[in-house]
Amino acid sequence: AQAAFHRVHLHLHPLKFGMGCGASKFSGPITNVVICGGGIVGALAAKALSLHPGFKVTVISPTDYVDFCWATPRHLASPGEVAQQTVKLSEVLKGRATVVHGAASGVKDSAVTVADGVEVPYDILILATGAGYSGNAGMLKGSVATAEERQREVKEMSERIGKANKVLVVGAGFTGLELAGELAEAFNPKPIVLACSQPELGVGMPAGAQKQLQAAMKKLSNLEIKYGTKVTPEDELGADEVFYCTGMQPRTDFLKSSSLASVLDDRGFVKTGPTLLAEGTENVFAIGDCASPGAVPHGQSFYHSSKAIPKVLVPNVVAVALKQKPPRQCPKVPTGGIVALGKKTAVGHFNSTVLPGFVGAKMKAGDLFRGKTRKALVK
Repeated sequence: AQAAFHRVHLHLHPLKFGMGCGASKFSGPITNVVICGGGIVGALAAKALSLHPGFKVTVISPTDYVDFCWATPRHLASPGEVAQQTVKLSEVLKGRATVVHGAASGVKDSAVTVADGVEVPYDILILATGAGYSGNAGMLKGSVATAEERQREVKEMSERIGKANKVLVVGAGFTGLELAGELAEAFNPKPIVLACSQPELGVGMPAGAQKQLQAAMKKLSNLEIKYGTKVTPEDELGADEVFYCTGMQPRTDFLKSSSLASVLDDRGFVKTGPTLLAEGTENVFAIGDCASPGAVPHGQSFYHSSKAIPKVLVPNVVAVALKQKPPRQCPKVPTGGIVALGKKTAVGHFNSTVLPGFVGAKMKAGDLFRGKTRKALVK
């Protein structure tokens, strides 16, 4: 995540919202902005919007931390680094936004209901609840209540992997590849099996990137790749620990019987337009992994980038508060990304441009963007 929330004031209305003249001089009506979800996207959005003197920002989150979920495979492989798994929400928001700890259980036209029955009123609602896997792979994204519990959860799973005779990773997308690569490097000679439904790895990648990926995976002597294999709970290839890194599901169940049920697509993702407004709404936004931008392939869009917060979300939330038409739209971003396969190896491409192996490794494999993200969050 490359956050730019410290530049958000450039996008805010300087006169009607008093920016540049001090929050103490603001005398207009206060807009209640409620954000469902305290993950990386929700936290960055809350931090950005809390700088606005016309907004009262409330974050509803079942956790008291921001989870560096993309780094979970690394911390499973290297549990000594697990302190880098989380940042406390209180460190991010520094008292500028209210945090309601609990899971959202429903939404009315002007309020979100939390699991304990508390209702949180909103003028503008932002859905940033994310998505996750099931089973063992569910712990790749944090959902336990506290940062301490989250770090303990990762350590305990690492211990389970260490005791297993064989570990199976199902799915050869980015998550499955990174998990299999990290575990194979760290737990050699323990057998790690990667089940890939395709006839080869990297289907859809540019030829150069695919070749790099296949060569890097072959170097992991304890990694066995099962091609054209679909795993079922009835036949998990004799593995003791299994991670199903397929079929990520949005965390939007609380919307299904709410007044916003119509914004969900058939998979439960929030149907989101190019302004980040949920389809058919005038004051409900969605961003991050719970958002589905129509025909744009999931995960390959500006809708899921933290850069969308200052460039699209904030100015559009300001416009809605001013009863104006949201002015900004999300552009498409390059497809691809960087897959880290341990601490020294990475494969990456953006559109058809293939990164040299050492470039991808330098960019991501060592630190996994943890330092830059932490700095952006707590600055």
